[in-house]
Amino acid sequence: MLDLRRRAAYACGMECADYKVRLQWDAETNQVVADIPALGISDYAPGEASALDSLREMAAFHLECLFEEGSPAPVETDESEGVFIRVRRPSRAA
Repeated sequence: MLDLRRRAAYACGMECADYKVRLQWDAETNQVVADIPALGISDYAPGEASALDSLREMAAFHLECLFEEGSPAPVETDESEGVFIRVRRPSRAA
Protein backbone atom coordinates (compact mmCIF):
# COMPACT_ATOMS: atom_id res chain seq x y z
CA MET A 1 0.00 0.00 0.00
CA LEU A 2 2.71 2.50 0.95
CA ASP A 3 4.64 1.69 -2.24
CA LEU A 4 1.58 2.66 -4.31
CA ARG A 5 1.37 6.02 -2.50
CA ARG A 6 5.07 6.65 -3.11
CA ARG A 7 4.67 5.88 -6.81
CA ALA A 8 1.65 8.18 -7.03
CA ALA A 9 3.61 10.94 -5.27
CA TYR A 10 6.46 10.42 -7.74
CA ALA A 11 3.98 10.71 -10.61
CA CYS A 12 2.94 14.16 -9.40
CA GLY A 13 6.55 15.31 -9.23
CA MET A 14 6.98 14.83 -5.47
CA GLU A 15 4.75 17.86 -4.99
CA CYS A 16 2.15 15.77 -3.19
CA ALA A 17 1.95 14.25 0.24
CA ASP A 18 -0.48 11.65 1.55
CA TYR A 19 -1.86 12.02 5.05
CA LYS A 20 -3.96 9.57 7.04
CA VAL A 21 -7.41 10.81 8.00
CA ARG A 22 -9.47 9.67 10.96
CA LEU A 23 -13.24 9.85 10.44
CA GLN A 24 -15.75 9.67 13.27
CA TRP A 25 -19.47 10.23 13.43
CA ASP A 26 -20.53 12.63 16.17
CA ALA A 27 -24.07 11.63 17.12
CA GLU A 28 -24.48 14.73 19.27
CA THR A 29 -24.02 17.13 16.35
CA ASN A 30 -24.95 14.72 13.53
CA GLN A 31 -21.69 15.61 11.79
CA VAL A 32 -18.66 13.71 10.51
CA VAL A 33 -15.50 14.75 12.34
CA ALA A 34 -12.37 14.34 10.23
CA ASP A 35 -8.83 14.94 11.41
CA ILE A 36 -5.27 14.52 10.24
CA PRO A 37 -3.22 13.66 13.32
CA ALA A 38 0.11 14.23 11.55
CA LEU A 39 -0.86 17.85 10.86
CA GLY A 40 -2.90 18.47 14.00
CA ILE A 41 -5.91 19.77 12.06
CA SER A 42 -9.57 18.76 12.07
CA ASP A 43 -12.92 19.82 10.71
CA TYR A 44 -16.50 18.64 10.63
CA ALA A 45 -19.24 18.51 8.02
CA PRO A 46 -22.60 16.82 7.39
CA GLY A 47 -21.02 14.01 5.33
CA GLU A 48 -17.72 12.26 4.68
CA ALA A 49 -17.15 13.74 1.22
CA SER A 50 -17.62 17.33 2.36
CA ALA A 51 -15.51 16.73 5.48
CA LEU A 52 -12.67 15.33 3.34
CA ASP A 53 -12.91 18.19 0.83
CA SER A 54 -12.75 20.75 3.60
CA LEU A 55 -9.88 18.95 5.33
CA ARG A 56 -7.92 18.76 2.06
CA GLU A 57 -8.20 22.55 1.65
CA MET A 58 -7.21 23.11 5.28
CA ALA A 59 -4.21 20.81 4.91
CA ALA A 60 -2.97 22.64 1.80
CA PHE A 61 -3.32 25.99 3.59
CA HIS A 62 -1.57 24.59 6.68
CA LEU A 63 1.37 23.33 4.59
CA GLU A 64 1.61 26.70 2.82
CA CYS A 65 1.75 28.48 6.20
CA LEU A 66 4.45 26.13 7.45
CA PHE A 67 6.45 26.78 4.29
CA GLU A 68 6.10 30.55 4.70
CA GLU A 69 7.34 30.23 8.30
CA GLY A 70 10.32 28.17 7.15
CA SER A 71 9.07 25.11 9.04
CA PRO A 72 9.26 21.62 7.54
CA ALA A 73 6.11 19.83 6.44
CA PRO A 74 5.21 16.96 8.77
CA VAL A 75 5.65 13.50 7.30
CA GLU A 76 2.94 10.88 7.69
CA THR A 77 4.30 7.96 9.69
CA ASP A 78 1.12 5.88 9.99
CA GLU A 79 1.33 3.26 7.26
CA SER A 80 -1.66 1.22 8.39
CA GLU A 81 -4.68 0.74 6.13
CA GLY A 82 -7.23 3.49 6.15
CA VAL A 83 -8.37 6.68 4.49
CA PHE A 84 -5.65 8.93 3.08
CA ILE A 85 -5.93 12.24 1.30
CA ARG A 86 -3.41 13.61 -1.14
CA VAL A 87 -2.38 17.20 -0.58
CA ARG A 88 -0.34 19.27 -2.99
CA ARG A 89 2.63 20.81 -1.23
CA PRO A 90 3.61 24.41 -1.94
CA SER A 91 5.46 24.28 -5.26
CA ARG A 92 8.58 25.84 -3.78
CA ALA A 93 8.65 23.25 -1.00
CA ALA A 94 8.56 20.18 -3.25
